[in-house]
Amino acid sequence: MRIARQTRGCSAAVTAAILAAVLSARASALDPAKPPSQYSQALWQSKDGLPDNFVQALLEARDGYLWLGTTEGLVRFDGTQFTVFDTRNTPALRHNSVIALCEDRHGALWIGTSGGGITVYRGGRFTATYSTANGLPNNYIRSIYEDRSGAIWITAHDGGLARFEGGRFQTLTRRDGLPSDSLRTVYQDSRGDLWIGTDEDGICVMRGRAIECFGKDSGLRSSQIRAFHEDRRGRLWVGTRAGGLHVFDGRRFQPVAGIGGVAVRAIVEDRHGSLWVGTEGAGLWRIRDERITRLTPREGLPHSFVRAMIEDSEGNLWLGTRGGLFRLRDRKVETWTTSEGLVNDDVRVLMADDAGRVWFGTRAGASLLENGAVRTIRLSREWSRDVVRTLARTPDGVVWIGADTGLFRWREGAVERAALGLPGEPAAVRVLFADHAGRLWIGLWDRLFLYERGRAADQTPVFGQAPSGINAMAEDGSGTLWIGTEEGLYSLKGAAAKRFTSRDGLSHDRVTSLYSDGSGTLWIGTRGGLTRLRNGKFSAFYRRDGLLSDNILYVAEDQLGHLWLTSRRGVMRIPRKDLDEFAEKRSGPLRAVTFDTSDGMRSAECNGGEQPAATMTPDGRMWFPTVAGAVVFDPRSLRDTPPPPRVVIERVLSQGKAWPAAPGQVEVGAGAGDLEIQFTAISLGAPEKVRFRYRLDGYDQDWVESAGRRSAYYTNLPPGRYRFRAIAYANDGSWPREEASVEVRLAPRFHQTVWFSLACGVALLLLGCGAYRARMVSVHRRYQAVLEERARIAREIHDTLMQGVTGVGLQLEAATRRLPAEPLEAKSRLERALTRLDEVVAEARRTILELRTASLEEDDPAEAIREMAARMSQEHGVRVELRIEGQKRALAPQVCTQLAKIAREAAANAIRHSGASRVELVLRYEPRAVRLLTSDDGRGFDPAQPSGAHFGLTGMQERARALGGRMSIHSRPGSGTDVEVVVPVGWRG
Repeated sequence: MRIARQTRGCSAAVTAAILAAVLSARASALDPAKPPSQYSQALWQSKDGLPDNFVQALLEARDGYLWLGTTEGLVRFDGTQFTVFDTRNTPALRHNSVIALCEDRHGALWIGTSGGGITVYRGGRFTATYSTANGLPNNYIRSIYEDRSGAIWITAHDGGLARFEGGRFQTLTRRDGLPSDSLRTVYQDSRGDLWIGTDEDGICVMRGRAIECFGKDSGLRSSQIRAFHEDRRGRLWVGTRAGGLHVFDGRRFQPVAGIGGVAVRAIVEDRHGSLWVGTEGAGLWRIRDERITRLTPREGLPHSFVRAMIEDSEGNLWLGTRGGLFRLRDRKVETWTTSEGLVNDDVRVLMADDAGRVWFGTRAGASLLENGAVRTIRLSREWSRDVVRTLARTPDGVVWIGADTGLFRWREGAVERAALGLPGEPAAVRVLFADHAGRLWIGLWDRLFLYERGRAADQTPVFGQAPSGINAMAEDGSGTLWIGTEEGLYSLKGAAAKRFTSRDGLSHDRVTSLYSDGSGTLWIGTRGGLTRLRNGKFSAFYRRDGLLSDNILYVAEDQLGHLWLTSRRGVMRIPRKDLDEFAEKRSGPLRAVTFDTSDGMRSAECNGGEQPAATMTPDGRMWFPTVAGAVVFDPRSLRDTPPPPRVVIERVLSQGKAWPAAPGQVEVGAGAGDLEIQFTAISLGAPEKVRFRYRLDGYDQDWVESAGRRSAYYTNLPPGRYRFRAIAYANDGSWPREEASVEVRLAPRFHQTVWFSLACGVALLLLGCGAYRARMVSVHRRYQAVLEERARIAREIHDTLMQGVTGVGLQLEAATRRLPAEPLEAKSRLERALTRLDEVVAEARRTILELRTASLEEDDPAEAIREMAARMSQEHGVRVELRIEGQKRALAPQVCTQLAKIAREAAANAIRHSGASRVELVLRYEPRAVRLLTSDDGRGFDPAQPSGAHFGLTGMQERARALGGRMSIHSRPGSGTDVEVVVPVGWRG
């Protein structure tokens, strides 16, 4: 029953429910037949994570956590890790010294401190703090208790009795009939009576509204009350400060003989009905069937001051002492050593015979357990050097002992040496085996003998090449002898021997153990795992499949169908049917139960590789040799195992931040691709044996085995929603159906969102459209450039070559007309034509050069226009004049070139098409432009209906546009023509 003064966290109804659950639990409690000193002990102190070694209060919560009140803070314990809450990291706690703990029916934890009032822990958060400001009579709390109705009772220093119900405190004091305001503890019995222990004025009991008080006149040897407890028989036990333990008989309190004169601080009844009493200075006492036993620091108790006690749901007894947190646990194993009479603790082999005797072969001789007594069997004069490696018993009752010093036989209490007839005897005997026919097989390192009718016959030649390192022998139902060696497995039937190795399916070539079961299956222990041979087929099992170790030292079977495997890491028990199902690929990982020092073994290192390294006595108990004695297990008492541990997911960590794994969904910040999820399994008995499986739905394809590791790590997780699941089992090999889980959402960065992806898609689409359009614009521009270049070439040809050729043609025409009548004038015309032709060729060359290079470098078009005007006047006989207006300024070469060409084209058009006798050119320099005016007195034309044959006007307009200017034409038939070109310029210099 998990009730003590510090753990009055349950009402009587809740207590009854818990008691029923405890009594029906599969876990075994402390065996009352054993003295307290024989239980397995464990101690945790400040070096293990406790903030202080003085544990003042203990409570096992419904979620399985063990809560501790210490002088330096509140502590939560899951079996492996301590989590400390104090005033530094928990502002809700007003004081570090935690005196009292109580869990109410709603699962809220009430925490009483010595100066800081009460703090309430609910749903993973500290939710409230109560002090004198809220109605508490005093901030120094001594006890907290919940009664059947759900009311919370609090005793405080010199403050009376406070009752919390409906969110309010009500206080009872001496004015209400209490014998004192200085109270210590409160307890409600099965009848509903409320017992109140005072600091110095005895006991009072509230029955409804009536209050009855008891003092020394009622049998109490001390009026300082410290603890109450009602056992399953309805007896009320009372612990006092200086008068020891008392029991109430309905009228008086009777002192308990043997526990008088001590200060009793805690009382607990375990599920077997044993009453445990913790004292202040006198250690721990147990009352069982009127028999009192005691545990003190001499037997392993860390301190004689036991302040708090509970029995947990697994049957372990926890003590809060001044020396730390202490646990008593029932040992699953019994150990035989030199303390029990063995000749040596390093036990090599074991053998039980039909008479119930157990033979021990040790590093220093042999021992025999018979009728509860152990005696030494001396083999030779130097018996301390007799390293016994093998034992066997033949049907005639002879026990054979093989040692490094030779072969011995024991018969009717006498030991004698047996000779093999070998030169150089005695020889070291490694293996002895009695077959079904009663014959004795003797294995040395590399020789095999068959001993019958007093003679040993060497069988080694049957193998052809002698086997190396004989370690084990067994016989199957067909009479085949199997021999395990350092280099493989041999079968021997008649005169035929065959060897098998790892190439045939053995888990390893080095065979350490052989066991043939009743079904004809041979089980083979090797240095690399376990192997099954059935119907000629080998099946191997390894540590990765669930074995404790790959180095299997020995294989044995109990009466319940379990195989027992020994190793350097401990003993493992596994149902044989599970191995068969696994071999046939019909099951998942192997379900195994392991045993080591946490179960009471003094050393987990077993001996093996010798025969027999395990034995079963007629009562079904299994014996195994270790380097620290022989250990014994009772398979029938091991069928009940604790329930699976409760898995708790504690928190989620990423980028240095932590999020509690609260119900619902954990929102992890953007960019957190690395994730750590911490979980635990609350196991207070054997937490080191807890194994885990976990998986992250949405990422892991299957369950991940994590052994004892209690964190899962993930890197580079993409954003999204995940569900983390974890399950665990302690030591029964079965995976529970229950699991813990938490939803985790990894928020995406902006560039990882759907909207960003859509935006990128739209941007790419627009970019593609833009690129296509830019490409089309570029193609169009190149096409336009080609057209413009063609137009420019046409203009240049028209303005140079065509006009020059036209001028030459006119001279030739005039010379032809005058040649008959005026040969000298004709000659002059021909010479001018030839000169003009040279100029045309030169100008054409210059134009071509300009097509390939930049324009002219002159910065004044006036000289080029004046030269052109003079030449035209001479060639055509038409007066062409140039007038310059305004202040001359330097122009860009391109402007000069294009203006000169426009002026030449305009003059040529006037001469060629209008029949003008006079052409006037005006070049006017204005502040922001240069203006070119061309006027003639020709016949004129209608600008609205220009002739398509006059390509020159189009060329002039294109040149003006190329310079960013404009051209206008003013003309009408019979009135001459005016051409005006205005070009905006930025002046040079």
